[in-house]
Amino acid sequence: MLVITLQVLLGRAVSNLPHFLSFTCDLISDSSGSGGGLYYLKGGEFSDEIKNAGIDGGACTTHRVQRLAKGAITSDKNVLFVPAAEVVAFQSRKDGVVEWLAQQRKREKRERDARQQ
Repeated sequence: MLVITLQVLLGRAVSNLPHFLSFTCDLISDSSGSGGGLYYLKGGEFSDEIKNAGIDGGACTTHRVQRLAKGAITSDKNVLFVPAAEVVAFQSRKDGVVEWLAQQRKREKRERDARQQ
């Protein structure tokens, strides 16, 4: 079996942060002090997703893409940096978060079905 361990992971938000972490957290090693972790690109706010993932928001930093590109591009996206230690800590919560996400999807489906009737 091939095992991949990364110091840095780059993700683009095609799903919410807790869901993304649930299938990528095992790829990150805790290389504290190396600047390793997750760089996650998305539009909008991160605060609810950070909270739902149980991540210490104070350990994370958010950067505007437009500012990172020094104005060379126009973008409303942000990059969230989650330190490796926070990603590794998420591993112990992964099963609970996956269960919570499944319950959220069921609730959203029931709401959609109710609106369609």
